Amino acid sequence: MSTSKSSSKQSGKGKQGFAGMDEEKRKEAASKGGSTSKKDSSPQAESQVDEETDESEELDELLSLLEDDLTELDSDEAVEIIDEWEEILSESDEPALKEIGKGLKQLKKALSASKSKPADIAEALTHLGQKTDEYANEAQRGYKTKLHTLGKALSKAGKALEDQAE
Repeated sequence: MSTSKSSSKQSGKGKQGFAGMDEEKRKEAASKGGSTSKKDSSPQAESQVDEETDESEELDELLSLLEDDLTELDSDEAVEIIDEWEEILSESDEPALKEIGKGLKQLKKALSASKSKPADIAEALTHLGQKTDEYANEAQRGYKTKLHTLGKALSKAGKALEDQAE
């Protein structure tokens, strides 16, 4: 398998947003569905707006990646992306986000298995899609649409893989 240009951009970009935050900011961002913004005109608030923009861009890049052919994504790169999002979500105090984090762990396990089974990967993607779509209803304004889109894209990828395996 080869890597696509957008997936290469994803792995480099991923370290700038959430991974670049201190632990407290990541927990805050995770509990708000990816947003750390507060209405404030201080330099710190401006920095938070920049971080929120980075987070939104990361989500956009993930959506773009899911629009591409996922079979073109190298499994090691996929695991790296999953690790980053799993870490972010595991720091959340919200049970729904922790549940999505567990789903990511299952997906990583299915991808990392010595004999990856398409049915297991499809099931994990579909589950993640459903949980993400459910969480989108509770997400902070500005993230709802993107999270619904992400949930549907994950479910669609799972369904396509399931159909391919049959």
